[in-house]
Amino acid sequence: MLSTFPTLLAFGILVPFIIRLTVAFFLFGIVRSFSKKILITNYFIGNKYPGAQFLPTLLQIAVAVSGFFILIGLFTQIAALVAIYLIITVGNINKEVRITRHSSSTFNYLAIMCVLLLFLGAGIFAFDLPL
Repeated sequence: MLSTFPTLLAFGILVPFIIRLTVAFFLFGIVRSFSKKILITNYFIGNKYPGAQFLPTLLQIAVAVSGFFILIGLFTQIAALVAIYLIITVGNINKEVRITRHSSSTFNYLAIMCVLLLFLGAGIFAFDLPL
């Protein structure tokens, strides 16, 4: 197949790296936005979740660990799966509580980027080992 810019295909290994950085920094932004834990706790209490007092902290830790693993490229595909679940969860919470200024489409795009990481792998500058 003909390509308009065939020399750019040599940089294909950098694409997962750039996606990894974008997803990781967005996840760290979500971790920072969890400073409004009272609002999130009230959301969980209002929806009658068991252990509603501890869920915001657990969610914050899970997002931070997933973001860190994606940033350094360790267990990238597993971290991307976990991040997809966490992004959808935080996106649904954000619809009611508004813990971040991002819209729901932003969370959807980020979940799609995690799906790309799931299929493309870690890319360059990663500690991920192929199985």
